[in-house]
Amino acid sequence: MMFRSFDKIYHIVEFAILVISIAWSLSRIRTTKWSPMVLVIAFAIAAGYAPVDEWHQSWVPGRDVSLADMAADWGGCLLGSVASFWIR
Repeated sequence: MMFRSFDKIYHIVEFAILVISIAWSLSRIRTTKWSPMVLVIAFAIAAGYAPVDEWHQSWVPGRDVSLADMAADWGGCLLGSVASFWIR
């Protein structure tokens, strides 16, 4: 029961961390430090993964596809992008 009450928060935090991790990884590959393009690419990768993650959940017993979860994932992507911009 407790998991359901914090479900959307978990989605937001998970995808925010994903964007920050992708941005950090991309900034290590490029010779320049964090740039707006790194954040755009990190956001696009994580936001593109959100529907794939929801589709994958349709195959897991007890889980289902939820547009609200995907919206929370995208909200986490936005939060992670803002946090990444602030961190840099």
